[in-house]
Amino acid sequence: MTELPTKTETYICVGDSDLEWFIKQETGHEVCISELANCGNDTNLVYNVETIKDLYIEDWNEFKASGERCGLITILDGLCGEGKIKPGKYLINVSW
Repeated sequence: MTELPTKTETYICVGDSDLEWFIKQETGHEVCISELANCGNDTNLVYNVETIKDLYIEDWNEFKASGERCGLITILDGLCGEGKIKPGKYLINVSW
């Protein structure tokens, strides 16, 4: 019998509504995770969050200043760069 190659990983798990609430608390701007990720109900999203890259700092600063839409990974990396969330693999459960 052939064995399926797998690996075990650890994720930081968060629900979409909890993350939306946290982003609003930290930035003052409302976001909709399902719209930013262009996904439907009962979806799991995985993001490798790390300190924001120079390429996206302008987008992050614009989002913080005006709420201008940007990518979810930019928001997550921006929060990480400011020490508001820890780096790691995030599993975001989108459900309504």
